[in-house]
Amino acid sequence: MDANNIPAIGTAQLTPAIGSSWLHSGSFFLGNVAIHGFVVLANDDDGIGLDLVDVDITITGVTASGNNNDGIDVEAAVGNHTISVSQTTANNNGSSGLSLDGPEGTQIWVHNITVNNNIGEGIDVFSVTDTDNISVFITDSVVLENGDDSVDSAGVLVDGAGGLTVQNLMADNNRGPGLAVIDMINTQISDARFTNNGVIDGLPGIFLISASTFDVTRSVFTGNGEAGIDVLPTSLIGNELTSIAVNCSEFTGNDYGLFLSTNAAASGCMHSTSMGSAIKALPPIMPGSTTTPSMSPTTGGMT
Repeated sequence: MDANNIPAIGTAQLTPAIGSSWLHSGSFFLGNVAIHGFVVLANDDDGIGLDLVDVDITITGVTASGNNNDGIDVEAAVGNHTISVSQTTANNNGSSGLSLDGPEGTQIWVHNITVNNNIGEGIDVFSVTDTDNISVFITDSVVLENGDDSVDSAGVLVDGAGGLTVQNLMADNNRGPGLAVIDMINTQISDARFTNNGVIDGLPGIFLISASTFDVTRSVFTGNGEAGIDVLPTSLIGNELTSIAVNCSEFTGNDYGLFLSTNAAASGCMHSTSMGSAIKALPPIMPGSTTTPSMSPTTGGMT
């Protein structure tokens, strides 16, 4: 409450001496869970830790910064539920800012989030197994300077089968890639910015490891440590990358605009003023191969 006894975000603080500010593990809730407007600080654990939940989880207007582990850690026990985090800040945590996991059928919504200066990933999303089909939506969020000298943490890491939609994301100056995507079937990115990610260790703005389709629209890639986008064919669950579309996007000051190691067809309009080629293509690595393919860059410029 504020001075007039009106509910106000940030006026309720939970700072336990031991353990998480919010902790649930091992038993089921009887109804859905909503957490709104708290400041959480745990000296030796997650700020919010909700494990094995079988209900919808809504977290809004929370500040979960400076916690020893994750700022917010949520793991769904069964699918067909929604995990939603919005209007929330999770900075300076000892592990990830947000860690959100779910099994088959889970929908994960992240909206209007600020996650900066975490030791681990800014946003870390996993399906419980590699074959669980989850849907992930990340919109209107800022992910800056995550990772440290010993951890190549991505600004955003999404690992698991299903669909990923990213809109209006700013991912800058992360120690690892701005966005790392592993084994998502369909990935769509629009109106995003990836700047100066992976500079120390030569990592890209986006690191894509297996997807069926990958579409990028109206996005900017500037000064990343390797390519603006690095695409690898390796898959844990057998997805075959069939198409890459890069539309109306700008690549400046990266080693390469788009780095391909796949048979997938690339299309679209990409303006590149990268230091190397606009597109660098490698032959695909065949299953069981132990040899490294030769690297002959294609012609740069407009494609």
